Amino acid sequence: MITAMRSKSAKIVIYFFVVLLILGFVAWGVSDVLPTGGGNPQVAAQVGDVKISPDAVNQRYRDELNRLRSLLGNAIDTERAKALGLGQSIINGMVNDTLYTLGARDLGLIVTDRQIRDNIQKDPTFRNQVGMFDRDQFQRILQANGYTEAGYIRELRQDITRNQLLRGLQAAAIVPKTLSAKIYGFREEQRQANYVRIEDASFTDIDDPSDDVLEKFHKDNAKRFTAPEYRTVTLATLHVDDLAKEVAVSDDAIRDYYTVHQDEYVKPELRTINQIVLTDEKKAADTFTMLQTGRDLAAVAKEVAGMDEAATNLGTVTKQALSRDLSAAAADAVFALEKDKVSRPVKSPLGWHVIKVTAIDPGSKKELGEMKDQIRMTLAREKALDSLFKLANKFEDTLAGGANVEEAAAQLNLNLKKIPAIDRSGRDAAGALVKDLPKEGDALGTIFELDQGQESQLLESGTDGYFIVRVDKITPPTQKPLADIRDDVVKAWKTEQRRTLAQKKAQSLLDQLKDAKLFGKIAEDQSLEMHLTGAFTRTGQGLQDRLPPDLIEKLFTGLPGDAFMARDRTGYVVAMLKDIKPVDPLAGEEDRKALGADLERAIGNDLLVQLSKALRETHTVTINQRALDKLYN
Repeated sequence: MITAMRSKSAKIVIYFFVVLLILGFVAWGVSDVLPTGGGNPQVAAQVGDVKISPDAVNQRYRDELNRLRSLLGNAIDTERAKALGLGQSIINGMVNDTLYTLGARDLGLIVTDRQIRDNIQKDPTFRNQVGMFDRDQFQRILQANGYTEAGYIRELRQDITRNQLLRGLQAAAIVPKTLSAKIYGFREEQRQANYVRIEDASFTDIDDPSDDVLEKFHKDNAKRFTAPEYRTVTLATLHVDDLAKEVAVSDDAIRDYYTVHQDEYVKPELRTINQIVLTDEKKAADTFTMLQTGRDLAAVAKEVAGMDEAATNLGTVTKQALSRDLSAAAADAVFALEKDKVSRPVKSPLGWHVIKVTAIDPGSKKELGEMKDQIRMTLAREKALDSLFKLANKFEDTLAGGANVEEAAAQLNLNLKKIPAIDRSGRDAAGALVKDLPKEGDALGTIFELDQGQESQLLESGTDGYFIVRVDKITPPTQKPLADIRDDVVKAWKTEQRRTLAQKKAQSLLDQLKDAKLFGKIAEDQSLEMHLTGAFTRTGQGLQDRLPPDLIEKLFTGLPGDAFMARDRTGYVVAMLKDIKPVDPLAGEEDRKALGADLERAIGNDLLVQLSKALRETHTVTINQRALDKLYN
């Protein structure tokens, strides 16, 4: 949580996803050996003598879930988070953090109070506009993130202690230059080859098969011509949007809603600004004069105030935010400026400010007429949601009273749909996707869990709907009669014949090349167009025309003059290796260094996994599975 609190940058967001993936990999190797069970309901996990509370796990889970939602919107709901194993990743991460802390404690690593103080004072999160540590800001941020000062310091101390251990471990991940050079040479080696394509489609003169041949092909490829299991289904749905269509909303209610929420329809004016902060009014006036002559603000800031360019950047702000952070006078002055103009010195509690506006977003406002339909639907849905649960209960009571799905749906005016045929992929007998299945909730899975004649319970479809299904008929997988699909079978047989002919021709060409190695002459005799590749690597980089991956792999096993063949999507490719281009030992120094750094990071991560496993042998780890399950409730 400290990391999340102290930075909102994209770098930390990317770091979060990397950590989440790493924790997932660690979970695959560890979760199957972690003791789980009921356990103490007040303990989510125990690592050695350290107990991790359910509240701590829940808070971490909610923080990460909210962060994902801020990035991806409502695409990440509780069910999706459960499917991704977010809770398992979170608790494994907390277990690993605790293990590393205990490992550091075992080694006697300590963090002094001076280290803690220096770390806090150097943290840019707690600095004010002029780059100084601000204790009031420190307290505000802690309070906003649910920390006491003592709690934050305790967690920070553990964080620094843990990092001392991990940095020492990762420092051991050294890759010799000779090794990275060897791997770089292997990876960046290039080759060139001549090749021809033998397309299946080039074999056009194929007569229709006899009835006996076609019947045998149909029989031998039974699975290919078998229709999947289909189910005939009755589906009743109840959704808030359907109820909302029947709800009347007055114009007065729409107007009142717009008035209450009008701030939501206003995008405030934004200004991107840079500033120079000085303690002396006279010096500020001189600075304003210097900028008026057209001098660069960053250069002037360095000269008169010793400010780096990054320190001058206040970003994009609203008038309200600028008034709060500096002063009302500063906000008035800045928002009266034109783009690329500079303000006269304005005073705030921090000193005298000379501010330049570098960009202006004028903002906008959506009027009532523009928002009327949207507000009407919002209010209608709110009213409909109130009655949705009651209607669902009434529907269940009607079914319990002996009514079937059709009768209950008719009595309550619910949507009723008959699906004549649907397979496990959600397609009908014609291969089209079946429409109007509930968008949320596993309706398709439910359909294929039921027996013939069985109906489901009333199930939730997300947070604003319900559905119930009954399987009326099950049609098992059946081979389609040849008479019904004769044209399709003929087409499939001819496709296979073309593929076989292309393979035979490619093999014949390959056999000739092994003896003669006169690729150009042999290709010309067979009316095949020969091509020369660009220099390409093992990944195919450098190819202008795509070659099959297994052909590329084969070409990197041979010597010039060796020939190989492989199939791609439309036919066969026959290639002869022409040239090998080894890596220049004097080139690519920066790339070799980058590869070495990547290898060291990978080794470092492996060492972390090994450390985690070793620490589990010293400090017993148990996880309360019930506490983990409650995360998703």
